[in-house]
Amino acid sequence: MKRIEDIENMELNELISAAEKADIKVPENLREGIELRIGQYRRHREHRARYAVAAALTALLSCSLLLGITLSSRSSAMPQDTFDDPALAYAEVQKIFGQISEKMTTGADQAIASGALFTQTTQQVNTILK
Repeated sequence: MKRIEDIENMELNELISAAEKADIKVPENLREGIELRIGQYRRHREHRARYAVAAALTALLSCSLLLGITLSSRSSAMPQDTFDDPALAYAEVQKIFGQISEKMTTGADQAIASGALFTQTTQQVNTILK
């Protein structure tokens, strides 16, 4: 066996002839493994390209939407009041805030209930896995 320094100082043709003389067994499935890895690399590269295109399209659509909203808001006049009586306007605001509060309470109750169910499921899974 040669030392690393000897191998580093060899010429290319000497390296080739030494490699041809060497009796090294190549694994039988080496070719399939290499082809599989190359295929995985190509698919990975294709997926990255697709994601890049999707991201670019998303950015383009977002910018155009933002530009459209900005331009439409600039062209419109100041909103006008829909109520002549401030007391009626205040009552309507209170009514809408009440509806929002009810919806938020319902959503919070559902989140708490699902959290308890999730905890129970997690405990059952942990019991099975132990």
